[in-house]
Amino acid sequence: MLSAAQLFDQAVSHLNEGRFTPGLRALDRAEQRSPDPELRARMAGTRAYALAERGDPAAAVALCETALSTTGLSAATRAAVTGQLGLVLIHAGDLARAARVLDEAAGGLREDPRQLGNVLLNRGVLALESGDIATAEPRLRAARDAFEEADRPIGAAKARHGLGIVAQQQGDLVTARTELDAARETLAPLGPVMAAWSDLARADLLVSAGMPRGASQLLTDAAQAFGLARMRRQQAETELTIALTQRLLDPSAAERTARQARHRFARAEDPVGVLRAESLEVQCALEAGATGARRTRLLGRAVDVGAALAAAGLDDEARTLRRHRAGALAAGGELAVARSELNRLRPRPEEPLPARVLHHEVRARVAAAAGRPREALRRAAAGVDLVTGWQQEFTELELRSSLAVHTRRLLELGIERSLALADPEAVLAWSELSRGVVARAMRVRPQAAHRPDDVVDLPSLEAALTRDDAVLVSLIGTDRATAAVVVDPGHPMRLVDLGPWRPIATTLESLHADLDMAAAVLPSGLAQAVAGSLRRRLSEVADTLLAPLALPPRTRLVITASPALSAVPWGLLPGLEGVAVTVAETVRDWLRRAGEPPVSRARAAAFVVGPGLRNAPAEVAASAAAWADRARVLGPDAATREAVAAAAGEVDVLHVASHGRHWAENPLFSAFDLADGAWHGYDIEELEQVPQVVVLASCELGRSSGIWGDETIGMVRAWLHAGVRCVVASAARVPDTASGAVVLLHEALAQGRHPAAVLADAVGAQAGVPELDVARTASFSCFGNGW
Repeated sequence: MLSAAQLFDQAVSHLNEGRFTPGLRALDRAEQRSPDPELRARMAGTRAYALAERGDPAAAVALCETALSTTGLSAATRAAVTGQLGLVLIHAGDLARAARVLDEAAGGLREDPRQLGNVLLNRGVLALESGDIATAEPRLRAARDAFEEADRPIGAAKARHGLGIVAQQQGDLVTARTELDAARETLAPLGPVMAAWSDLARADLLVSAGMPRGASQLLTDAAQAFGLARMRRQQAETELTIALTQRLLDPSAAERTARQARHRFARAEDPVGVLRAESLEVQCALEAGATGARRTRLLGRAVDVGAALAAAGLDDEARTLRRHRAGALAAGGELAVARSELNRLRPRPEEPLPARVLHHEVRARVAAAAGRPREALRRAAAGVDLVTGWQQEFTELELRSSLAVHTRRLLELGIERSLALADPEAVLAWSELSRGVVARAMRVRPQAAHRPDDVVDLPSLEAALTRDDAVLVSLIGTDRATAAVVVDPGHPMRLVDLGPWRPIATTLESLHADLDMAAAVLPSGLAQAVAGSLRRRLSEVADTLLAPLALPPRTRLVITASPALSAVPWGLLPGLEGVAVTVAETVRDWLRRAGEPPVSRARAAAFVVGPGLRNAPAEVAASAAAWADRARVLGPDAATREAVAAAAGEVDVLHVASHGRHWAENPLFSAFDLADGAWHGYDIEELEQVPQVVVLASCELGRSSGIWGDETIGMVRAWLHAGVRCVVASAARVPDTASGAVVLLHEALAQGRHPAAVLADAVGAQAGVPELDVARTASFSCFGNGW
């Protein structure tokens, strides 16, 4: 028979691992067997923890206070129960008292590292919830050390989990992810509650990194697990995070979810949680554009909730709510009141990044509403600069790239204001700024940091365009408008209005559907119908995007554009026959390498054939013949991930003939199939050297998706940021019979010709070829620097 002490240890283990039902059963049995007041007092503290976790903090506090009233308790036991009281006070929302109680408990537990670790962990978590990072970090480090001394890996993992959250709050997402992942390895196998706890923090990290879609399933699963375990407070916390993910695109849905969380916090008797949820609820309602009497009520409610947050010690949250209120006041025309409020809310250095960015956004909106567009642009640029400075600290591709979500509204504001000014230089500057934020967020290899707000050197740009007999078109827009800046050397820079975006987007969607159909083997009747539809769509796109530009006759065209417009098959558009087109990420990136031959020493090429392509070996054989003995071919069986990685570091040109997939939800998983599995965008960052030119003869790998701030990290972008000069890829599905343009391309590359010029010649070189076959081959585009 187990002793009371053994049963108590068993109960503590269960509860620490989130298994409440067996933990409480063991605790019941231990209490029945123990007359020892010392042990019973400790049991009471442990039961109080379970009560608080399950939503009854008032009863938990009373139980601890009753245990502490027992006379004759040892100092060690009193300190241990005091520590439990501090924990349940956190659940009860009495944070100030909880901090004092936990500090008192820690002073009495220096000889008991296990109990000391628990108290320090709870004190660190309390400091985190209060936004006191300076207090949280040393407490959590000390907790980790105490647990390690006591050989308690689970406690140490919980402390590392907290340290991951500290790093996240400090803006160091790489360290945050490292700590959270390490903690999860220990915690998740313990059960669904521990897994949910770990995944909740991981989801919060993804939200902070601008990846709410990646967090969605983690949050949903965590909320369900907490609900099944009757952990109402944690369930409410999870719902609060879900609301944060929703507010980016649907503030009305976020308002409803925050309201649900508020009600659940109330049932869990957590007044601080109620305030936090209500604050978010009010913010979302204001963002959704409440009007009339409801807006008036919300503005008053914001004042009351802000005051309550400040009184509860949540000053950062209070200031954020006040800034949102100022933004709503400005939107309603109350500019003087909004300015006065913002003057009282000047950012503090220690405030979280989103709060500082929000301040610049509201300042910019106030300036715009006051008719001061230049000031609005300066304010918006200052906010963008904060985030881009933060982005430079990260090396993990999926985190860095998506941080641009924090600047989306600032970028939209800047673009809208610059378009309203009808100033082509300002529009070009914001075009570059918006693309620079995205492009430089995707750095996958060490390189010199570039500030995305650097001004384009216009004289250098005109000189490079003159030398190349080229024109530059920078396409830019918002959900409401599309425009183009035309830089034609020797002529004034022009801004051209292209009309609303939605009709353009609809036409492009239809065009890509036709291109995908063209990739299939079709009966003659259907092929004719598809060819006719494709011809009409191409004409519509040309009439919308090209005709208004009135471009002069040139042999070369440089385009910078949003993801959707980058994927246009420019070589197929009427009006661009014989014109070499290259789609650059930014003007500065094109300038940086302008004038250099794409393959300065055409020494070698490697050809990769993926599995399942019946006609690809013939295409590769014909293409490789152009390189003679300078070609290396990896057939379907030899093209392993390791072999392709090795070849990529040894050649100037890499050709991949393989089925590929572009995942819009997470473009980092864009991949092509190899003999031993998929080779993803992630794998590119491991290459020490890369080719100068990459040809992706794969389905869809030329497409980029605009997700959460126009991110563009398909396989093309990953290669470019790895250092590749030019990527040749198709914006549509590519059948393995489309070899004409590809073979011509390699014959020219082997002779030192530019890829963009070769693609421009491809349509003319296929006179007499069926129309759909021309479309299949000429849908390839040059990304990066095509000459």
